[in-house]
Amino acid sequence: MSTSKSRREQLLSLCAEIGPLDGIDPRLLARQRGGKRKPRKTLQLCAQVAAALNLALPDSREPALQEVYVSRVEPAPDASRLLVRVAPNLPGAPYPEGLTQALARERVSLRMEAARAIVRKRVPQLLFAPEGKEAGDA
Repeated sequence: MSTSKSRREQLLSLCAEIGPLDGIDPRLLARQRGGKRKPRKTLQLCAQVAAALNLALPDSREPALQEVYVSRVEPAPDASRLLVRVAPNLPGAPYPEGLTQALARERVSLRMEAARAIVRKRVPQLLFAPEGKEAGDA
């Protein structure tokens, strides 16, 4: 009897059926399933930027920006670039007209507000997108 056949018979004696993960060390599976977690400091940075931008938006010169708030900030793909999600102040209200153009015009001043709020050597780039849409759809 060949060794591969005896291994198969041995596996069948230990379980009802052989699966694709049989014979793999469970410690290796746990490492693979874990995926990449966002580091605590990156999440802290996102929260600080969101708080700073939520304070800056109502004082903006653009009327469209006064009608929205920052719903969340997430790394895209890391802390050097942050995706800022904005939503209307009133639930269910439509997005203001010209929101994307207003965000583009005020991008530099909003980034400066974020720079004042954080302590980093380099200020991350900010990408803006309405909540529920991709950054390119904005």
